[in-house]
Amino acid sequence: MSKRNKDSILDYKSEPLDKIVNYLVSYHHAYVVEQTPKINRHFELAEIEFAGLYPELVELKMLFENLSKDLIKHMKKEEQILFPYIKNLALLHRENLEFNLPIFKTVKNPIKMMELEHQSVSDDIIKLTVLSNNFLPPKRTGKIGPLLFNELKDFSEDFYRHIEIEDGILFPRAVQLEQKFTKFN
Repeated sequence: MSKRNKDSILDYKSEPLDKIVNYLVSYHHAYVVEQTPKINRHFELAEIEFAGLYPELVELKMLFENLSKDLIKHMKKEEQILFPYIKNLALLHRENLEFNLPIFKTVKNPIKMMELEHQSVSDDIIKLTVLSNNFLPPKRTGKIGPLLFNELKDFSEDFYRHIEIEDGILFPRAVQLEQKFTKFN
């Protein structure tokens, strides 16, 4: 695991939900947005340098482009729909304010959609891992091969850490908090 993902930034199990959301957006979502064009550029350089020696490179590049586009669209949905709702739940709870049912009836509905999308991206990352021989760069790829494959490995690890926080901590706590409000409505 890369140094980036070994650092414990928050105690996710006890931090307020809005703080977890802010962390996910500023750390994990920002990482994906920042790294995706760099990795795509390194794929282009790798194609120039060693595509003839490593035919799987074209498929790896296409797979990464598709999964990163899907992930960025997914993160935008989280940032525009689900995360504002979760942050509002945290605020309502903290300030003891009135709760109104959302358009989507329960937080479980968008969470289910996000978890399905997480699984889809996870399936693509598994394919990426297998196709890249567990992120082992082929020989005779100069400096760009090890750099690119290390970036793909870090991207993969970041994704799994990100999902661990969302699926394992944020989402269940959001459901639990919403249920506190709906018991009285």
